Amino acid sequence: MSSSELKLLGRQSDVVDFLIDSHWAVGACDTGTGKTVMSLEAFNRTGKSRLLVICPTFLVGNWHKEAEKWCPGFKVYSVTAPGNVVGVAPKSIVIVGYSRLVQIMPSLWSQIDAVIADECQSVINSESQRTQLFMLGISAAMPEYVWLLSATPARNNSGELHTIMYLMDVYHKTGLNEKYKNRWYFCEHFCNVKYKFVHGREVAEYSGVRNPEELHAYQNKLKFIRISIKDTGAFVPKVLEAFHTSTAVFSGDKALETAFQLERAVLSEKRESALCKIPDTLELLKDLHEVCGAIVVFSDHPEVCVTLQRLLPLRSAAIFGGTPMKKRTAIVEAFQAGKIDFLFCTIGSMGVGVTLTASSTIVFNDLSYVPADNQQALARIVRIGQKFNVVAWYVERAGIDSRIGQILRRKAKDLRESAGGKTFGATPIFNNSKEPSNGKKKYDPPERRARDRLESVKRSGIWR
Repeated sequence: MSSSELKLLGRQSDVVDFLIDSHWAVGACDTGTGKTVMSLEAFNRTGKSRLLVICPTFLVGNWHKEAEKWCPGFKVYSVTAPGNVVGVAPKSIVIVGYSRLVQIMPSLWSQIDAVIADECQSVINSESQRTQLFMLGISAAMPEYVWLLSATPARNNSGELHTIMYLMDVYHKTGLNEKYKNRWYFCEHFCNVKYKFVHGREVAEYSGVRNPEELHAYQNKLKFIRISIKDTGAFVPKVLEAFHTSTAVFSGDKALETAFQLERAVLSEKRESALCKIPDTLELLKDLHEVCGAIVVFSDHPEVCVTLQRLLPLRSAAIFGGTPMKKRTAIVEAFQAGKIDFLFCTIGSMGVGVTLTASSTIVFNDLSYVPADNQQALARIVRIGQKFNVVAWYVERAGIDSRIGQILRRKAKDLRESAGGKTFGATPIFNNSKEPSNGKKKYDPPERRARDRLESVKRSGIWR
C-alpha cells in the first residue's frame, strides 16, 4: 500500500502542515492521536532524502513497520546490533533506540535532513549520556527539520520542560539559553522550590509554577502543537471509571505466599500495599472476564505482574522491565490477535507507544507517583482504533492510595499551569475518591462485591 492510499484523519493534516512549516517543533498531541503516522507523512511531504528516528528501544520495531508502510520508496534500517553507524544512503530512514544513540557517529549526523525524536521526555535529564549525545548531535548538524514527539513533555513537574525548551532554542534563538543556562536556573525562575533532606542529603523538590505568563510566551515562540483524539474525527471511547475497595490481607493466602517469595521487612509501604491487593484484584479479574473478555492489568511493581500471571497461567502473559524486546513484541501481537485473555504489565514497561485495543477493560492494581505515566498507561486502549467504550477499574485501599491520590492531583495541577491550561496527558485518573470522615473504608463481603460488580457491568451494556 502506497502512502498516497493511506489517509489522515481530521486535524492530523493540520499537524503535518504545522510540523513542516515550523521546521523545528514539539508535537505534544494527545496520546493515541497518531503522532508516528503524522510525523512520517510530514517527512514524506518535505521531499527530503534522509531521516533519523530516535525512540525508546522497545518501539524500534513498531517504527520500522510504520516507516515501511508510510514511506514505501525508502529503505528502512533499524540499529539493533553493536557497531558504529557512520553514514546513510539517500532515500533512507535510520531508526535507533535512545540506548544505542552512542553508535550514531558525527559523520551520519551531518548527512541527516530530518530528525524525529519520539517520546522525547526520555531526554529530560540534561546530565544523562543520551541527552548529551542527542543535544550535541542536533546542535552540530542543525538538520532542517527536528520534530520532538511526546504527549507528556513534562511528566512529573514543570521543571522537566527545561531540556526540551533549551534544545528547541538552539534553532529558534529566543534568548532562553542565555538567561537560563541550566535546569537549576530555569527551575529557580519558573518553579516553586522546596529543599528537604532525604537520607541525610539535601535535595530540591519542584512544584507549582512561577512567572507563568513568561513561560507560556516561550512555549508559543518555540512551536508547541497539541490536538486531542476528538480532533482527529475518530471514535472517542468514553472512559467509565470504577473503584473497587480492597480489604485483602496478603499473609492469609497460602497460594500467594508460595507464588512469590516476599521479603516483607524491606518492602516500601506502597509496594506492600500493592501486593496486599493481589487477592482482591484476582477476584475482580475472574468476575470481569466472564462478561468482558480480554483484560489489561497494570501495576507499578513487577512482583505484582509476575504473581498475578502465575495465579492465572492459562492464556495470560506478563511484561515488565526484564522482558526481552522480541518477547514483548510477540506478546503484544498475540494479545491483539485474541490469543491472550490477561495481559499483566508494569506501568513503566508498557506505558508508551503500544496499542492494546483488543481490550476495552483495564484494571489498575496500583498507580505510579507520576501522573503522566498513569494517563499514558490508560491510553494504551483509549486511542484511535478502539471500537468500544472503555471501563477502567482501580483497586483501592484506605491510607496509602488516598495519599497517592493527593500527590497526583497536586502534580497534575502543576503541569496544567506550566502548559498554559493544557494537560499534556497528565490528567490524574482514579484519584477523585474521598475518604470517609473517619478515615476508614466500609467493609463489603466479597460475595456481595462480586454480585454487585457483575450486575453493574451487565447493566452498562458497553462490552462486545
